[in-house]
Amino acid sequence: MIFLILAIVAGLSVSVIFKLVGSRNIDRLTFITTNYAAAGATALAVLLVGDADLDVVSDPGLLTFGIALGAIFFGGFMLFSWAIPAIGVAIVIGVLRTSIVLAFLASWLVWNEEPSGAQFVGMFIAVSAFFLISKLDEPTTTTTSGPSRKVKFIVLAILFFNIGTVDLSLKAFDEWFADDFHVSVFAWLIFSSAAVYGLIAIVVRGFLYSKWPDMRSVGWGVVLGVINFGSIDFLVRALDTLPGTFVLPVNGIAGTVGATALGVVVWREHLSRINWIGIGMATTALVLLNL
Repeated sequence: MIFLILAIVAGLSVSVIFKLVGSRNIDRLTFITTNYAAAGATALAVLLVGDADLDVVSDPGLLTFGIALGAIFFGGFMLFSWAIPAIGVAIVIGVLRTSIVLAFLASWLVWNEEPSGAQFVGMFIAVSAFFLISKLDEPTTTTTSGPSRKVKFIVLAILFFNIGTVDLSLKAFDEWFADDFHVSVFAWLIFSSAAVYGLIAIVVRGFLYSKWPDMRSVGWGVVLGVINFGSIDFLVRALDTLPGTFVLPVNGIAGTVGATALGVVVWREHLSRINWIGIGMATTALVLLNL
């Protein structure tokens, strides 16, 4: 149970760090790249202590899969780091929680795992919740320089499919590679690949524009990376000791409710009545999808 609690706390902490960084002059590219480098290094240290099999080169399929997902993870976190301060913790996390429906659709259409009646209802509710949570108000004053409602919706839609792809990748790993490798090895491969993409981007930017990493952005990235790895590692450990039908909905619901509470209470984020209904529906969907 302690690992589930730690997973929930770590997941919320990731959102908090993104929110805090959004109000500071942090270099987003350096921040995200350092995050993945730190997460990859932390994962490697934990795996070496556990004497895990790290020979991913022996499986070209897993190696290719992990490298490709590294690009998706890197791009997703770059967009996520913009969305949290620009749109709000409550809205963004609420939308991301509904993206799990993509993994359920793939399980049904690709792996012929027919959903139960409750899961069918849950998928419908999750999709509906996405549109309700994403329904945002336009800025009310001419002095507001933030992004328009249309831009915000596009960003949320991209994040929905990005995080949905991440959930789907975990399902694919379980189907194709779990017999030979632990999921933590898969996470290490993805984190390391994402860090490489970021380093390439930093070097190219540096030579083109003479802009190089600063220590403050690196420091925030290291903190985020360690917590980012912890959020995944703790969840995996929770799933090793508790049934997934308990761990996954509790983690999802606690993350949704916690992010909403932080956004509204701490950062005074505004949610419309429709947004509240959408978040409530997303929470209901998480329960139904795990029945």
